[in-house]
Amino acid sequence: MYHVPAMLSDDWANREKWTDDDDNPFRGDYRFVYFGVKDTWTKFHSDVMSSHSWSANICGRKLWYFVPIGNENVFMQKNGQIAEDIRPYRDLWEKAGVMVMIQNPGEIVFVPTNWYHQVHNLEDALSINHNSVNVSNIQLIYEFLCRHLKAVQKEIGHLSNLFTKEEMKEQEQVGALDIITKDYHNRESSTVVEMSSLSLL
Repeated sequence: MYHVPAMLSDDWANREKWTDDDDNPFRGDYRFVYFGVKDTWTKFHSDVMSSHSWSANICGRKLWYFVPIGNENVFMQKNGQIAEDIRPYRDLWEKAGVMVMIQNPGEIVFVPTNWYHQVHNLEDALSINHNSVNVSNIQLIYEFLCRHLKAVQKEIGHLSNLFTKEEMKEQEQVGALDIITKDYHNRESSTVVEMSSLSLL
Protein backbone atom coordinates (compact mmCIF):
# COMPACT_ATOMS: atom_id res chain seq x y z
CA MET A 1 0.00 0.00 0.00
CA TYR A 2 1.23 3.50 -0.76
CA HIS A 3 -0.09 7.03 -0.85
CA VAL A 4 0.31 9.33 -3.83
CA PRO A 5 2.09 12.58 -2.86
CA ALA A 6 -0.31 15.53 -2.71
CA MET A 7 1.45 17.36 -5.56
CA LEU A 8 0.68 14.40 -7.88
CA SER A 9 -2.79 13.50 -6.64
CA ASP A 10 -4.79 15.56 -9.16
CA ASP A 11 -5.31 12.62 -11.51
CA TRP A 12 -8.56 11.87 -13.33
CA ALA A 13 -7.34 8.58 -14.85
CA ASN A 14 -6.70 6.77 -11.59
CA ARG A 15 -9.61 7.79 -9.38
CA GLU A 16 -10.54 4.83 -7.22
CA LYS A 17 -14.26 4.97 -8.02
CA TRP A 18 -13.51 4.50 -11.72
CA THR A 19 -10.83 1.86 -11.87
CA ASP A 20 -13.15 -1.15 -11.54
CA ASP A 21 -16.20 0.45 -13.17
CA ASP A 22 -17.38 -0.76 -16.59
CA ASP A 23 -18.13 2.88 -17.45
CA ASN A 24 -14.55 3.96 -16.77
CA PRO A 25 -13.68 6.22 -19.75
CA PHE A 26 -10.01 5.20 -19.43
CA ARG A 27 -10.79 1.44 -19.59
CA GLY A 28 -8.73 0.59 -16.54
CA ASP A 29 -6.13 2.42 -14.56
CA TYR A 30 -2.67 3.63 -15.49
CA ARG A 31 -0.73 2.55 -12.42
CA PHE A 32 2.09 0.06 -12.62
CA VAL A 33 4.98 -1.52 -10.78
CA TYR A 34 8.04 -1.93 -12.99
CA PHE A 35 10.96 -4.20 -12.27
CA GLY A 36 13.99 -3.78 -14.49
CA VAL A 37 17.21 -5.71 -14.13
CA LYS A 38 20.55 -3.96 -14.49
CA ASP A 39 21.35 -2.71 -18.01
CA THR A 40 17.77 -2.96 -19.32
CA TRP A 41 16.18 0.16 -20.73
CA THR A 42 13.08 1.73 -22.27
CA LYS A 43 13.33 3.17 -25.75
CA PHE A 44 13.06 6.87 -26.57
CA HIS A 45 9.35 7.73 -26.37
CA SER A 46 6.67 10.06 -25.09
CA ASP A 47 3.97 8.70 -22.82
CA VAL A 48 0.68 7.15 -23.86
CA MET A 49 -2.15 9.42 -25.05
CA SER A 50 -0.16 12.59 -24.25
CA SER A 51 -0.47 11.88 -20.52
CA HIS A 52 1.86 13.13 -17.82
CA SER A 53 3.77 10.43 -15.97
CA TRP A 54 5.76 10.03 -12.81
CA SER A 55 8.07 7.32 -11.56
CA ALA A 56 8.89 6.73 -7.88
CA ASN A 57 12.04 4.68 -7.40
CA ILE A 58 11.80 2.11 -4.62
CA CYS A 59 15.26 0.64 -5.16
CA GLY A 60 18.04 0.84 -7.72
CA ARG A 61 19.27 3.81 -9.76
CA LYS A 62 18.04 4.91 -13.17
CA LEU A 63 19.61 7.09 -15.84
CA TRP A 64 17.16 9.38 -17.65
CA TYR A 65 17.52 11.28 -20.93
CA PHE A 66 14.94 14.05 -21.56
CA VAL A 67 14.29 16.07 -24.71
CA PRO A 68 12.01 19.17 -24.69
CA ILE A 69 8.78 19.09 -26.70
CA GLY A 70 9.42 19.37 -30.44
CA ASN A 71 13.13 18.63 -30.22
CA GLU A 72 12.53 14.88 -30.58
CA ASN A 73 12.41 15.53 -34.33
CA VAL A 74 16.17 16.11 -34.24
CA PHE A 75 16.38 12.31 -33.97
CA MET A 76 14.11 11.62 -36.95
CA GLN A 77 15.47 8.81 -39.12
CA LYS A 78 15.37 8.47 -42.91
CA ASN A 79 12.47 6.04 -42.56
CA GLY A 80 10.36 8.77 -40.96
CA GLN A 81 10.57 7.19 -37.50
CA ILE A 82 12.16 8.75 -34.44
CA ALA A 83 15.23 6.85 -33.21
CA GLU A 84 14.53 4.30 -30.48
CA ASP A 85 17.94 4.92 -28.88
CA ILE A 86 19.48 8.39 -28.84
CA ARG A 87 22.85 7.30 -27.41
CA PRO A 88 24.48 6.76 -30.84
CA TYR A 89 23.59 10.36 -31.80
CA ARG A 90 25.52 12.32 -29.18
CA ASP A 91 26.56 14.80 -31.84
CA LEU A 92 22.89 15.89 -31.96
CA TRP A 93 22.38 16.19 -28.20
CA GLU A 94 23.24 19.87 -27.93
CA LYS A 95 20.91 20.77 -30.81
CA ALA A 96 18.12 18.68 -29.24
CA GLY A 97 18.69 20.09 -25.76
CA VAL A 98 19.14 16.65 -24.22
CA MET A 99 19.04 16.70 -20.41
CA VAL A 100 20.55 13.86 -18.38
CA MET A 101 19.82 12.93 -14.78
CA ILE A 102 20.28 10.02 -12.39
CA GLN A 103 17.31 8.97 -10.26
CA ASN A 104 18.18 7.48 -6.88
CA PRO A 105 16.04 5.31 -4.58
CA GLY A 106 13.35 7.36 -2.86
CA GLU A 107 13.23 9.97 -5.63
CA ILE A 108 10.29 10.75 -7.92
CA VAL A 109 10.70 11.89 -11.52
CA PHE A 110 7.82 13.77 -13.18
CA VAL A 111 7.59 13.66 -16.98
CA PRO A 112 5.38 16.38 -18.53
CA THR A 113 3.03 15.62 -21.42
CA ASN A 114 4.76 14.98 -24.76
CA TRP A 115 8.31 15.14 -23.41
CA TYR A 116 10.34 12.38 -25.05
CA HIS A 117 12.57 10.40 -22.71
CA GLN A 118 14.67 7.26 -22.49
CA VAL A 119 15.40 5.39 -19.25
CA HIS A 120 18.21 2.99 -18.32
CA ASN A 121 18.43 0.82 -15.22
CA LEU A 122 21.94 1.26 -13.82
CA GLU A 123 21.13 -1.41 -11.22
CA ASP A 124 18.26 -3.82 -10.61
CA ALA A 125 15.45 -1.33 -10.07
CA LEU A 126 11.88 -1.34 -8.79
CA SER A 127 9.55 1.62 -9.27
CA ILE A 128 5.92 2.68 -8.96
CA ASN A 129 4.68 4.53 -12.04
CA HIS A 130 1.51 6.44 -12.91
CA ASN A 131 0.31 8.03 -16.11
CA SER A 132 -1.99 10.91 -15.25
CA VAL A 133 -4.64 13.14 -16.76
CA ASN A 134 -5.87 16.45 -15.36
CA VAL A 135 -6.80 19.98 -16.39
CA SER A 136 -3.20 20.78 -17.34
CA ASN A 137 -3.06 18.24 -20.19
CA ILE A 138 -6.67 17.37 -21.09
CA GLN A 139 -6.64 19.67 -24.16
CA LEU A 140 -3.51 17.95 -25.50
CA ILE A 141 -5.08 14.54 -24.90
CA TYR A 142 -8.22 15.65 -26.75
CA GLU A 143 -6.07 16.79 -29.69
CA PHE A 144 -4.19 13.47 -29.61
CA LEU A 145 -7.46 11.51 -29.77
CA CYS A 146 -8.80 13.70 -32.59
CA ARG A 147 -5.64 13.13 -34.65
CA HIS A 148 -5.99 9.37 -34.29
CA LEU A 149 -9.70 9.45 -35.10
CA LYS A 150 -9.03 11.49 -38.26
CA ALA A 151 -6.31 9.04 -39.29
CA VAL A 152 -8.76 6.14 -38.95
CA GLN A 153 -11.49 8.02 -40.82
CA LYS A 154 -9.07 8.61 -43.69
CA GLU A 155 -7.94 4.98 -43.67
CA ILE A 156 -11.39 3.40 -43.73
CA GLY A 157 -13.36 6.11 -45.54
CA HIS A 158 -13.64 3.98 -48.68
CA LEU A 159 -15.79 1.50 -46.70
CA SER A 160 -18.54 4.01 -45.93
CA ASN A 161 -20.93 2.47 -48.48
CA LEU A 162 -20.78 -0.85 -46.58
CA PHE A 163 -22.00 0.53 -43.24
CA THR A 164 -24.75 2.74 -41.88
CA LYS A 165 -23.61 6.07 -40.41
CA GLU A 166 -23.91 4.63 -36.91
CA GLU A 167 -21.93 1.51 -37.85
CA MET A 168 -19.28 3.62 -39.54
CA LYS A 169 -18.91 5.80 -36.46
CA GLU A 170 -18.52 2.67 -34.34
CA GLN A 171 -15.86 1.29 -36.71
CA GLU A 172 -13.98 4.59 -36.53
CA GLN A 173 -14.01 4.56 -32.74
CA VAL A 174 -12.94 0.92 -32.57
CA GLY A 175 -10.12 1.64 -35.02
CA ALA A 176 -8.92 4.68 -33.09
CA LEU A 177 -9.02 2.76 -29.81
CA ASP A 178 -7.06 -0.08 -31.42
CA ILE A 179 -4.33 2.34 -32.54
CA ILE A 180 -4.14 3.90 -29.09
CA THR A 181 -4.01 0.48 -27.40
CA LYS A 182 -1.25 -0.73 -29.73
CA ASP A 183 0.63 2.53 -29.16
CA TYR A 184 0.38 1.97 -25.41
CA HIS A 185 1.65 -1.60 -25.56
CA ASN A 186 4.43 -0.74 -28.01
CA ARG A 187 5.70 1.94 -25.64
CA GLU A 188 5.65 -0.42 -22.70
CA SER A 189 7.17 -3.44 -24.45
CA SER A 190 10.83 -2.61 -24.67
CA THR A 191 13.97 -4.18 -23.33
CA VAL A 192 12.81 -3.56 -19.78
CA VAL A 193 11.93 -6.64 -17.76
CA GLU A 194 8.75 -5.62 -16.01
CA MET A 195 6.19 -6.72 -13.53
CA SER A 196 3.62 -4.69 -15.40
CA SER A 197 -0.16 -4.68 -15.34
CA LEU A 198 0.11 -5.02 -11.58
CA SER A 199 -2.63 -2.62 -10.60
CA LEU A 200 -2.12 -1.29 -7.12
CA LEU A 201 -5.15 -0.87 -4.91
